[in-house]
Amino acid sequence: MAQQSQRGRARRLTVALVALVIAGCIAVLADHPLTSTSTHSLDETLIATFKQQRSSFNRLRQMISEDTDLQSVSLSEAQPKHLIKTRPDRIADYRALMNSLGFKGAVIRASEDRSTVEIQVSSEGFVTHNSQKGYLFLERRGRDQPAAELDAMTKAGKGSGLRQLDGGWFLYFEGY
Repeated sequence: MAQQSQRGRARRLTVALVALVIAGCIAVLADHPLTSTSTHSLDETLIATFKQQRSSFNRLRQMISEDTDLQSVSLSEAQPKHLIKTRPDRIADYRALMNSLGFKGAVIRASEDRSTVEIQVSSEGFVTHNSQKGYLFLERRGRDQPAAELDAMTKAGKGSGLRQLDGGWFLYFEGY
């Protein structure tokens, strides 16, 4: 009798373990690039926002260029925390501008020399596969040829490219 009870317990444990493995596989596949759809905005949506709010984009670029102690600002934090001298009301100005543009998960970053400013509008994925899409201002551009559109890369979740908007402003996508 005790032996049957142990077998029954072992069988229930095996079934539970198999169910857990199957659930894990389903969860991984549900977030796999071949089985999921991108939440990144289409190029045309981002282009329309840029055209309608160009002055806000230029203002963000000007601000991050002036605030040389900042590396990045998001809606939840500013970096590097231990070195920031920028006033809290100025950080609030960044966040208000990002909110006015409709960028809920945005991060604005600048290179050390401030020649490159990135406004990451969206990101998705996990460590082994992730992607970002947003706006990029380049004072100096390399030899890379701008793409006609980024939507195909965005849908696939792989690749990188720039799509020129105006002057030094570009849309960018990067995914792997």
